[in-house]
Amino acid sequence: MDILKRTILSLSLALLALGSSPFVSAATLDFDDLITTISPWDGTPNPDNGNESAYLPWDYGGFAWNHHPLLSGGGQATLAVSYQDTFTGSPYIGAGGGGGNGNTYPFPSPKMAVTNLYGANPVAISRTDGGLFDFTGAWFSSWGNLNQFAFFSARSITLTGYRGDTLHDISYGAPTFTGGTAVISTTYALSSTAFVWVDANFLGIDKLEIRANAPSDAPYAVRWAMDDFVAAAVPVPDSGALLMLGITGVAMMVRRQRHAGARM
Repeated sequence: MDILKRTILSLSLALLALGSSPFVSAATLDFDDLITTISPWDGTPNPDNGNESAYLPWDYGGFAWNHHPLLSGGGQATLAVSYQDTFTGSPYIGAGGGGGNGNTYPFPSPKMAVTNLYGANPVAISRTDGGLFDFTGAWFSSWGNLNQFAFFSARSITLTGYRGDTLHDISYGAPTFTGGTAVISTTYALSSTAFVWVDANFLGIDKLEIRANAPSDAPYAVRWAMDDFVAAAVPVPDSGALLMLGITGVAMMVRRQRHAGARM
């Protein structure tokens, strides 16, 4: 390879590197900024009173969380952010009583975690722009009572990554998904005494599904909690850099043909 060819190739690679970052740092969504929003119990603004839950916004953190918030026509949310005290506070006493679930271990982040409210199963997560992302992992726990599995507590979850999925209806705050092929799936046991880090490392997926595995003798045992969701968007190469690389390839081909013709 002569000097001209090496120079062209070096410039092309440099342009491609500038136009498309080869690595995007993963972001951690800890949900702690979602303190004052809408109460799932009565639809009113939820003050920072430390003992109630709130809806998870469907587009939080650049991701589409597949659940249906309370709309004028009714319906129930399937994902909520819950205060620490709801999880660790004194158990509920009597009808309409306050308090929590009496668990003694805290959320990994100081204030909030996500739970599949009403035992929604499964839950799907995608980017709001429908692009690919890498899911590193998250902290998971069963949602128990007094550090024990309750009748509603999930014992295990299965995480599945999909590709080729299509995201729909995000303008209404109720994203749905169609198509797609499962490319990776792993099952993890949950604890009722601690949050456990789930080290998934699902790369290049466009939908993540979280499904609780309810045993046949406990069909309602599906509720879990999640905190510190770690994921990163997969970067798309810059079109200008790709165009320059293509032009460079054509130039090298023409040069090669000229040299071949000169030798004839």
